[in-house]
Amino acid sequence: MTVIAMTREMGTRGKEVVNHLVDRLDVQLVHHELVEAPFDRRKAPGRSEVHRFLNGGAANGEPCNSTPATNGYMTPEEIFALARRGNVIIRGWGAARLLHPIPHILSVRICAPMEDRVNEMMNRLGVDEAVARHEIERNDASHGTAFSRFFGTDWRDPSNYDLVLNTGQLAPETCAGILIDAVMSPAFRETDASRSALADRLTEARIASLLRNGDAIKARTKNVYASVSDGVVMLYGATRDRGAAGDIERAIRAHTGAEAVQNSIRTTGPYLNA
Repeated sequence: MTVIAMTREMGTRGKEVVNHLVDRLDVQLVHHELVEAPFDRRKAPGRSEVHRFLNGGAANGEPCNSTPATNGYMTPEEIFALARRGNVIIRGWGAARLLHPIPHILSVRICAPMEDRVNEMMNRLGVDEAVARHEIERNDASHGTAFSRFFGTDWRDPSNYDLVLNTGQLAPETCAGILIDAVMSPAFRETDASRSALADRLTEARIASLLRNGDAIKARTKNVYASVSDGVVMLYGATRDRGAAGDIERAIRAHTGAEAVQNSIRTTGPYLNA
């Protein structure tokens, strides 16, 4: 099962890299922007006209099996579920870092020197240097802010990825060949342990979404947290509501299908429903 998560940096020729990959691998291409919850899609900033042009589908050079996410935005839960389904390239902002800890998923940053990026955009859009540079810098700043908010790190840090490839030095076709060799290597072979790790992260994302957005329990989960290991859900934290710990556990079992739950949520006074 092939899963590649790749950044989308304007003017790096990443689209050409992806096109070569799609031509040579049996994968679906999905574009995304990471958001915390489904309702955040409505609050997400609008795309620039340049961005729309660059990601406008097959008519603008995308492979015919390219599929945008809902409104271009995906939650962590949706990204983990997509990765679990497999045979996909997830291209955009967030997934490459989100999926980096999963051993069989290849996390990639495609980059290029700024001057190369500016020249690429000038040629593709027919604009002058100032306009091209402004659009690139605006795009980078926007995603840098989002990346820092989600992950508390710099998106340019190579430790956030398995591979960083520079199209200023390597042609897109060469980059694609390197990525195919990597994803087919034993280092990125899917195993029982890596499948389990991905399933655990998906369950954690589902629980996080429920704790944050579940209408029946969200007011009672402010200081409640969860982690998942080998399918076992561990709940911890504190609540002042006497019935909350049991209600939260039952909601999580129903929402995720989890069978093994270790509930260490403490109930502390003064009690809200005493």
